Amino acid sequence: MSDEIESQNEVNTAEEASSAEKTGSAENTKTGLNDFKKKFFGFLDSAGNAISDFGDKSVVRIEITQLNSKLDKAYKELGRTVYEALSQGEGTSVSSGDENIASKLTGIKELLEGIEKREKALSEEKKSKK
Repeated sequence: MSDEIESQNEVNTAEEASSAEKTGSAENTKTGLNDFKKKFFGFLDSAGNAISDFGDKSVVRIEITQLNSKLDKAYKELGRTVYEALSQGEGTSVSSGDENIASKLTGIKELLEGIEKREKALSEEKKSKK
């Protein structure tokens, strides 16, 4: 009977050890899974930030392109206005004080400032990323 009790104790000890290993293994698995989740979500956050940054830069580049297009149009309008004023006949002069020309010059200046501002923002972002 004593051998039987001893044998039963050995079985119980082996089961407890096996149970402890399983619990430890389960905890290791949970820890590994949590580490994986943290890394995965960290990667997603990084990717999201990169995509957002790319999108923001793309928007600024599109704005610059649009402003350049408006600038070309403003130069053409100024040229047309100057041509029309000068084609009135001899003795006709053109001055930046002329109301129509002054407004076109102001518009061109504003477009140039807008382009410069956006290009500066892009170049500063590039410098800060390095």
